[in-house]
Amino acid sequence: KNERSFAMTVEQALVRARAHDEHELEAALDAGARIIGVNNRNLKDFTVDIHNSERLRKLVPDNVMFIAESGIKTAADIDILRAANVNGVLIGETLMLSNDKKGMLARLGHGSGPCPKGGSDIVEDKDMRSEAWVRYRICE
Repeated sequence: KNERSFAMTVEQALVRARAHDEHELEAALDAGARIIGVNNRNLKDFTVDIHNSERLRKLVPDNVMFIAESGIKTAADIDILRAANVNGVLIGETLMLSNDKKGMLARLGHGSGPCPKGGSDIVEDKDMRSEAWVRYRICE
């Protein structure tokens, strides 16, 4: 198991899109998006379903970075997304509602165990007092 590498130029990295359904996903791919964030929250009725990312991942080429956004609450959720070949997750509400953010990150990070070679599963985080935003590395 190795961490996936996504080598791209600065111009390619700037092409990032957010989608929720097949239509938005197709538009993002047609625009040349190299990074696609799939919102698992339906902004029409605010329901959340992480299986939205699982379903849409199958429609995105492997050379496009795929980030699941919203609805990630447990290590089991991360395991589902890892199995679906998702490249990363954006975790917000779960951390904002947690009184123990470090503990929550530790629980989320121990789904199927740590990434190989003892590397940290958490790539980057912002000030969680104001913005609970984390990029999470998902290993193959």
